[in-house]
Amino acid sequence: MKILPLLLAVALLLGLGYVAAGPYLTVAQIRTGLVERDPVMLEQHVDFPRLRAGLKDQLNVRLLEEAQDDGETSNPLALALVGLATQLIDKVVDTFVTPAGLARIMAGETPEPGVGLPATPAGEADAPDDDGGGERRPFADARYVYDDLDTFSVWVPTEDGRELRCVLERDGLRWRLVNIVLPRD
Repeated sequence: MKILPLLLAVALLLGLGYVAAGPYLTVAQIRTGLVERDPVMLEQHVDFPRLRAGLKDQLNVRLLEEAQDDGETSNPLALALVGLATQLIDKVVDTFVTPAGLARIMAGETPEPGVGLPATPAGEADAPDDDGGGERRPFADARYVYDDLDTFSVWVPTEDGRELRCVLERDGLRWRLVNIVLPRD
């Protein structure tokens, strides 16, 4: 009879440990999916539609803020140009938010259209975050922070010393990347 409460306590501790380790495991799976160029694995751990929508919203808000700062909001031609720029932003985000572009962003690099992931020779999946040639792995030198029980942030330093924030959200026991908050500057 004394074994049942002990088994329940062990099961509870193991369950809590799994829940606490969930976002770290998800980040490791995303990193593996990016390095191995596995779109199926990425689809399981990245909510691409929400990620694209969040990036589009951030860039469009910044565009409108700049237009307001420049006093361009009263000029009809400027407003038309802002509308065209918004459409361009949507197309650019759709082009960059791919597995290859995501790998570059999460490594703190600026993504380039048409540039894929660097080839990773077999057996080097556990190579250091920086290979000495300037090529960084996804989430290199990142900081990991629980924001609350349902939100986890990975702060990735960029090439210019700022940080971008990768936001994971919990859905049941599963975590998914749902947003990347770009540096404000």
